[in-house]
Amino acid sequence: MSQDTEVDMKDVELNELEPEKQPMNAADGAAAGEKNGLVKIKVAEDETEAGVKFTGLSKEELLKVAGSPGWVRTRWALLLLFWLGWLGMLAGAVVIIVRAPRCRELPVQRWWHKGALYRIGDLQAFVGRDAGGIAGLKSHLEYLSTLKVKGLVLGPIHKNQKDEINETDLKQINPTLGSQEDFKDLLQSAKKKSIHIILDLTPNYQGQNAWFLPAQADIVATKMKEALSSW
Repeated sequence: MSQDTEVDMKDVELNELEPEKQPMNAADGAAAGEKNGLVKIKVAEDETEAGVKFTGLSKEELLKVAGSPGWVRTRWALLLLFWLGWLGMLAGAVVIIVRAPRCRELPVQRWWHKGALYRIGDLQAFVGRDAGGIAGLKSHLEYLSTLKVKGLVLGPIHKNQKDEINETDLKQINPTLGSQEDFKDLLQSAKKKSIHIILDLTPNYQGQNAWFLPAQADIVATKMKEALSSW
């Protein structure tokens, strides 16, 4: 077979294959031949309904099952367990409250619990050198009362000579600060303001050792007892 014959046979085979590559709707024209054909599939209505079919109980069936003796007994049992549990917790709470320890009663409130204590160590520094000592302190009671002061720690104001135990008298007021009458007037004025006066009886407040020497402890104790009885 010659070379020309082989070429003609290949052309025939290609021409036979061309119709297989044509679109399905090629008969509609050249413009429509460029698009593939559309295939529509129609699903049967019974098949669609079968896909979404409800398989649960209907209302009538549900009411029938709910009214069966088994379910009724189950519901009553659950309801009874609920109320028994609730009553049990209530009873437990009551028992805890009843058996809990009681709160302690508040301690009795003394006057020193109801306000501040104001300390005046150096009386002359507080009222001024020329204010009259104890007598000058009365004019400050109104101010102290506005501060809600309930107690005034005063002194020491007793008679004391530096490091001289025999010249120390815890029952007598230092003459440079005032007299016994001045102190009584101060007590009366303070009482009207509901202010208590507390005396600091540090024996040797002007000396180096506030309580004198250890060897003088017995004398100091005796003087302190006498002063406490006097004041």
